[in-house]
Amino acid sequence: MGMFTAVSLLCTLPAAAKPMAAEVLAEGQTSAVLNAKGENTYPGEWYRNRLAFRKQWQQVVARHVPKLAMHNWIRNMSGVETNLENVTLRGKPYVRFWICQPHNCPGNTVYVLIDILSDKQDLYAYHVYEVTDPKQAGYKVLRTETRMYGEPIDFELEHLKEMHREQQP
Repeated sequence: MGMFTAVSLLCTLPAAAKPMAAEVLAEGQTSAVLNAKGENTYPGEWYRNRLAFRKQWQQVVARHVPKLAMHNWIRNMSGVETNLENVTLRGKPYVRFWICQPHNCPGNTVYVLIDILSDKQDLYAYHVYEVTDPKQAGYKVLRTETRMYGEPIDFELEHLKEMHREQQP
C-alpha cells in the first residue's frame, strides 16, 4: 500500500449512518444521515464525538496535508461542512460529505467518501485547492492542485471528482 493508506474506522457506523433495507437508494442518489434525534449529522460532530473517526481522519488525511497555514482547518476539521449523506455507487452504500476552508470554499475543498461496508470502512478524500499570489490584487490564481488521501478504486475516485465538478460555478 502507498503512503496514503486508508485505515479502519475501528467501529461500526450507527444504524442511522447506514441505508435502511427499506431505503434502497438508486445509483448516485443521496439521502441525509440522521442522528438519533432525526436531525442531519455533520462531519464535525463525528470528529468531536467519535474517537475512531477522528483517528482515521488524522491518519488518512490530516498528517498528509501540505504544511501550509491555509490548510490548518483540515487538520482539526474546522471548515465549513455539508451534512453527511448516504450514497449508492455500483450497488454499494457509502457516506459522503465535503468540507472547505472558511471564506474560501471555491479555492480549498476536501471531498470525502467512506466505504461503510468494507471491513475497514475505508475513508477516501480528494483535496482541491488553488495556489494564489497574495502580492497581486485579488490573489491571482497561479494554479490548482489536487491531492488524494486513501486509495480509492476507479469509480470511487471518479465520484469524488464528480462531487468537485458539481460545486463549480
